[in-house]
Amino acid sequence: MRLHAEFVAHLDRHRDRAAVALRTLAGGLADNQVMQWSPKLRAPLGAVPLLLDAPDHRVLTEVGRVVGDLLPRLPRMLFGDLDGAMDAFGVPADMRPFIRAEVPREIPVARTDYLLGDEGWRLLEVNNGASVGGLLVGDYDRHVRAEPFLAEFLDAHRAGNVAPVDVLVAEVLAHCADLPVEERPRVAIVDWAGYLDDFPLEYPQLAARYRAGGLDPVVCAQTELRYAHGRLWHGGLPVHAVHRDFVIEDLTEDAESAHPVLAAAENGDVVLVSGFRHEWLAHKGSFAMLHEAAGRGLLTAAERDVVDRYVPQTWMLTGGGPEPWRFAGLGGADPLPLAPERLIVKPCVGSLGAGVVIGALRAAEEFRNAVREAATATPSVLQRLVAPVPVPFPWLRPAGAGEDVDIDVAQIQPGLFTVAGRPSGWWCRLLPDSTPAVANALHGAARGSTWCEAPR
Repeated sequence: MRLHAEFVAHLDRHRDRAAVALRTLAGGLADNQVMQWSPKLRAPLGAVPLLLDAPDHRVLTEVGRVVGDLLPRLPRMLFGDLDGAMDAFGVPADMRPFIRAEVPREIPVARTDYLLGDEGWRLLEVNNGASVGGLLVGDYDRHVRAEPFLAEFLDAHRAGNVAPVDVLVAEVLAHCADLPVEERPRVAIVDWAGYLDDFPLEYPQLAARYRAGGLDPVVCAQTELRYAHGRLWHGGLPVHAVHRDFVIEDLTEDAESAHPVLAAAENGDVVLVSGFRHEWLAHKGSFAMLHEAAGRGLLTAAERDVVDRYVPQTWMLTGGGPEPWRFAGLGGADPLPLAPERLIVKPCVGSLGAGVVIGALRAAEEFRNAVREAATATPSVLQRLVAPVPVPFPWLRPAGAGEDVDIDVAQIQPGLFTVAGRPSGWWCRLLPDSTPAVANALHGAARGSTWCEAPR
């Protein structure tokens, strides 16, 4: 974190100029509703980008590549085939055709998140799918670049970022090249019926990026699409690409309503961002699978090194698979492999921190009860908690009649985007203290950007 420390020291030395720059930046971000999805819940934004040294950038990118390459191989490696893996994780029957589907025109999108902890960088989670947060981080970066005091330092230190959504839009346009397109390809930004009103700010911004990139966007629910005559239709117009913002958990509500999207994608009649299997492979149980594969000697030496060093130890609590997949000993005097304060429980499939229980924030017996409950509920994991190590970070906070720069601390969670397997920019989540927590807006986390130092 050398470069970030230099950046913070620079802001501290020039507090008056820094305060003006950060106030101007914050005002521009607020006026343009950058990285906001709804006026009902304003997500706080980082006052400045996090800066990542070139060596850390290189290592974390390689960790993401190795893990991303391993995830699709794990079901066959450990269970013989995909159905065996779905059996082990209790996947509902109506969800399985979606996960089985081969999608010839798929553009995988992923975000691999890291946390700086007491043992160094650790992989926090992998999120696969078009619905991952932060795709529009390029809007934040454009405002940073427009602020001269910040841009001067960032340019002098050869730090920068890539806009993930711009990479994605170009990829979608290229994948539409050999589809029957009359004028401009049409992309449907599809969320689950009933959720469209929850994102009145984000969807117009995403649609604007697709429009600027040469596609005609439409925002709709899955129930508005039909598949006929080898094409996916919205109203009387053909759809050439689907930016799938609904998630696989939604399928348990009414899987049949998503079959037009599935059929069109499976038959290669639309470009799909991202596939259903790709999303499912990144469930929280994937970390348990990685360690199981490493323990069975199924990985190369380089792959095992990545898993051992960067993937927190994870145990399955439920799933019904072979005995190594179940965390045994829940009835013993101390059924946990580590002290409760070093553990966390997570459901395998879920979002926004639902069902997550952090041992450090619960009484010991309360946490043990949560473990027992998770072991009899939906498939869940028990995981070694990454204890966060905050770094100095500037916040813009009230001071007198205005706002001033406050050099405090933040937990840092940089996330690397990949589009079609290629690194495609970073974002960051920030928590303004050292307490372990689920880092989302509901828990006071700020979102922002990560700029990486160019290789020397």
